[in-house]
Amino acid sequence: MKTNIKISIIIPVYNVESYLEECLNSALNQTLKEIEIIAVNDGSTDRSPEILNKYQNNPIVTIINQPNQGLSVARNAGLKKASGEYIMFLDSDDWIDSDMCEKLYNKAKKFNVPLVICNMLQFWGNRKSKVYNNLQTDENRNYSKKELYQLLLSQKLGCHVVNKLYLRQNMDQYKCSFEPGIYYEDLIFSFKIIEAYGQAVFINQPLYKYRMRSDSTVATPTYKKIQNLIMSTQKCIEIVRNNKQVSCQHSLIQAYAISNKIYALYLANQINDNKEIIKYINREIPINNSFTEVFLNSTLSLKNKLKYIKYYLLTK
Repeated sequence: MKTNIKISIIIPVYNVESYLEECLNSALNQTLKEIEIIAVNDGSTDRSPEILNKYQNNPIVTIINQPNQGLSVARNAGLKKASGEYIMFLDSDDWIDSDMCEKLYNKAKKFNVPLVICNMLQFWGNRKSKVYNNLQTDENRNYSKKELYQLLLSQKLGCHVVNKLYLRQNMDQYKCSFEPGIYYEDLIFSFKIIEAYGQAVFINQPLYKYRMRSDSTVATPTYKKIQNLIMSTQKCIEIVRNNKQVSCQHSLIQAYAISNKIYALYLANQINDNKEIIKYINREIPINNSFTEVFLNSTLSLKNKLKYIKYYLLTK
């Protein structure tokens, strides 16, 4: 068994031949050397397995091959194999700054926390880019569970799993893994992590580079994807409400539900013959006094309030 591994980087791989080498090289070129890289080939049918084979003799790289079972199962397979003190997830079409591991690890040690979160830079094929959310937090203090829930519910903090460093001991202790066979698995996992870890610190630098792809897994809407989004939203809200020690405002929880409902309606309006899925969305996330409840919610952004009008009218 490997020893003195500070960070295990888990990379699920599925049909990403155009991006995979850039991703792997960014992980291999880290300034923090006590790392391991676990690449899980999830039944790729393109050149991805051939590219992975180029790295198989590298002592810090482990390659796992499995039949295609989806992103959650691939990440869980990586978690079972990981031996590092901390865990990082890296999507195989993205890349990371060469000092990301070092900065996150040093921050975790300095503040003695199980979770460190950095910013992300979204980028497109033409190299247009912008910082995701551009969350400007206080880098010199711990954030409590209540504060982290508030950031998640207000969507100031995204539910991406890739821009975070997780203490593996806590992940094992609280059985934090990904639910197989669903889309938007990041949502439930992120709320589980906050519930289990209870505190975090931030690095405001965009150390993670997040590729925006029109052919990504969730880019094309389907009935199943929308159902999974609604189901995940409900589970996230249930996690918050079940914690009696953390009281979050009703308006904040409602704003989260409305924001995700708006996105679900947006997806539904890209599907032909969408009456049944729209009925499903309205049934699962009801808004009693539609416009009143939306516009009097002080935590819901004006942008989302206007989007609600747009998609409400489109469904009539």
